[in-house]
Amino acid sequence: MNAKKIVCLVSICGFLMGCGVDQEQEASAEPKMLDVKLNGPSEVSKDETVIFRAVVTYGDEKVENADDVQFEIEKENAEGQGEMIEAKHRKDGIYEVETDFQEPGIYTVQSHVTAKDSHNMPKIRVEVK
Repeated sequence: MNAKKIVCLVSICGFLMGCGVDQEQEASAEPKMLDVKLNGPSEVSKDETVIFRAVVTYGDEKVENADDVQFEIEKENAEGQGEMIEAKHRKDGIYEVETDFQEPGIYTVQSHVTAKDSHNMPKIRVEVK
């Protein structure tokens, strides 16, 4: 083999090895997703004021400017009759609502979060005594 062919072959091998590294790095990079952790009590007393909190992140980033954050509070067996409450942004990706429950029963509290072209709607169950 002459020197030109060897140089060409080494160059091609180096190029292909470099491409393989880039593909490995791209494959190992996890896609960012909108994550919402919904927190609040699972049991409350009638007329007790409670706070429900959504901690909103996008990958490792705390979302400080969500497009829309609302909490839907709906009594069991009253589908479609829930109340939507606009959440207030506090800090560090935390959005909150403060509410109370007028009647005993089982309720669903569901956050509706729109941010970063994504939507996430976790929910929790609350028993009101």
